[in-house]
Amino acid sequence: MTKRVFVTRRLPEPGFRQLLDAGIEVVVNDEDRPVTKDELLAGVSGADGVIAMLTDRTEKLISLCWLGTFSLSSSLMKLG
Repeated sequence: MTKRVFVTRRLPEPGFRQLLDAGIEVVVNDEDRPVTKDELLAGVSGADGVIAMLTDRTEKLISLCWLGTFSLSSSLMKLG
């Protein structure tokens, strides 16, 4: 089964390519601004994970975790 990840903002090409090469379906917010609550809820609906930028307000993501929508983890990804 294909994994699906919602990305709150555009990733550098190497990071985006790594996800695609791993067979992950990537849904990206193409706007260069933080996602709204409604956009976040729509983006994570049916997603297996989310990649958020450090500049995003994380309380929205933490609220989703608290509600049991999905788990949130953080790790560093080599982008090049």
